[in-house]
Amino acid sequence: MSTANRNFITGVRRRYFGGGVFESSVINFIGLALPILLQLITVPIYLKIIGPERYAVLSLTWLLLGNFGFFDLGFGRAVTSRLAAQGGGHGDGPGRLVGTGIVLSLVAGGVGGLALAPASWIILNHTLNVPADILGELTWIPLLLGLAMPMLTLLSVLSGALQGCQRFLDLNLGQSIGSVLYQLFPLLVAVGCSRGLSGLVAAALLGRFLSLIALAWFCRRAVPALRSGLRFDPGEARGLLKFGSWITAGSMLGTLLWSVDRLFIGMRLTAAAVTVYIIPSTLMERAIIIPGALFNVLFPKFAALEEQEARALLSANVYRLAAIATLIVMLGLLLLRPFLDLWIGKSFGEQSAPLGEALLIGLWFSFNSFIPFAFLQGRGRPDLVARACLLQAVVYLPLQWFIIGHFGLIGAAWTWTARLAAHNLLLFHGADLQAALLRLVPGLTLVLILFLAVHLTVPGLMVRLVGAVAVVAAMAVWFGGGAIRGHVAALRRPP
Repeated sequence: MSTANRNFITGVRRRYFGGGVFESSVINFIGLALPILLQLITVPIYLKIIGPERYAVLSLTWLLLGNFGFFDLGFGRAVTSRLAAQGGGHGDGPGRLVGTGIVLSLVAGGVGGLALAPASWIILNHTLNVPADILGELTWIPLLLGLAMPMLTLLSVLSGALQGCQRFLDLNLGQSIGSVLYQLFPLLVAVGCSRGLSGLVAAALLGRFLSLIALAWFCRRAVPALRSGLRFDPGEARGLLKFGSWITAGSMLGTLLWSVDRLFIGMRLTAAAVTVYIIPSTLMERAIIIPGALFNVLFPKFAALEEQEARALLSANVYRLAAIATLIVMLGLLLLRPFLDLWIGKSFGEQSAPLGEALLIGLWFSFNSFIPFAFLQGRGRPDLVARACLLQAVVYLPLQWFIIGHFGLIGAAWTWTARLAAHNLLLFHGADLQAALLRLVPGLTLVLILFLAVHLTVPGLMVRLVGAVAVVAAMAVWFGGGAIRGHVAALRRPP
């Protein structure tokens, strides 16, 4: 490759992603996308083999486990921040830091398991509207979830250590192993042995355990001091607890706010209604791998950079992610309905598509909140994120409960979207990016215009496909035009 071409590629990477951010984001995206592609294949098979009621209960079981994820107490994110500030995993200090994080995570996971087991028994057996013929299959699930908690909190710290060392290839390889097996093992059990829910949960957790083994091995390579054993440092423990307390509060509230609508639907409506809602809701959750891949890279960089450099990186990525969010949501508005019809059938598609289109508006706000979110946590202000989530919870939780009872699934979708709009505004204010909000208005305007056009005109498949091609072309022009401008600027720059 010529020097000019090499400089051109380097310039494009720096222009768009701040140096090594591009490569790391691509690695993160691939690692996050692989299990999603697998899920697109397996969900219709699950629905056919175990039925929508069992699939709804299985999904709510993972929702319960995720909602108790705050018992990691923010140690994973705290380890990432402190390792990044120390410059990586080499030396005695990182070994003490990660070792302390591992010990703390196991203790916290044990306490979380003791809380989750009885809580999940009450919710699954006495709170959700579970069909009577499935109740007998739930016997072992509370115990399995309780035993799984220490494993999940340890996974958080190991992943945080690899992220802080910027070992993104190892991180995504280890996580992908768990994510893939987490979906395949239960399906194999359902096909070959039994459709009982306790067996399916046990099979999925086995996949997570194999991921834990892989991540532990990668961490021993990234932090060589771990090879001589775990060391607990009280000073490091105090630092992790202080930073992690606000991370925990924000994570607990954020997880609850993101997914409580599904739990409320299971309580106020039926298990079948959960399935109709959870399919487009899960697609939205999977779509955030795009900003999530960038978040995982930017968070340790924001922690390691000086304030002025961090601000420059923040501003550069806010507008670019906003443009990507606009184009992706527009593409989703055009293709969601025919995709659902093809993927899960017209019966489910007709019910889920209007919900998904409303949720896509919320997804636009969610995309745009990731950059200020990474900045605030990376710069040591997770308290602002936690306070923003607390303010939302006070309003959103009772409102969503009321809306679901009176307006059903579509009301739940629009309330979820409104909450994400408020979340976006609060994080931009916390990161002192109020002026940037005005520059996001054109993208939101385009999204809303297309939403109205899709609902008022009900375009056919061909019109939707032509519109999708136009959106993809716009995305290509945006990236390509930016690359050309960066190349021209590099050529004009004096040697």
